[in-house]
Amino acid sequence: MQKYTIYNEIDDTIYEGTPLFDTHNEALEWMNQNDGRPSSRVARAFVSLELRNKNNGVADSDVVAEKYKALERRMAKEGCQQGACPNCGSHALDYDIQQQVDDTCVYYPVRCESCDCRFDEYYELNYSSQEDIRLH
Repeated sequence: MQKYTIYNEIDDTIYEGTPLFDTHNEALEWMNQNDGRPSSRVARAFVSLELRNKNNGVADSDVVAEKYKALERRMAKEGCQQGACPNCGSHALDYDIQQQVDDTCVYYPVRCESCDCRFDEYYELNYSSQEDIRLH
């Protein structure tokens, strides 16, 4: 799952105790209030979910976590496909409004109309060209 954290470019590290955030804006707000280093940046972090019980074994009571792990395994095996649900493979998707991550990345919150799976589809932005140039 995607999270956001604070990365320091000069030290090439994420400092111990730096929290993970659900959104870019939450991470940016925390960084502005708690990190005065000009070389720090908000960075995307991909986190793998693993639940443990008191005996340090994998928890078996959380059905959602098990479904997430199964989905993660299938996605690693089959790969993600643009415009297809990662759960059922359907192309019947309902895209919400584009969200800006940073200057080079956007994502769309998506809901599968077949299985009601909800996920985010990310796109990297690359400069292509300029058109319709008018001099006044």
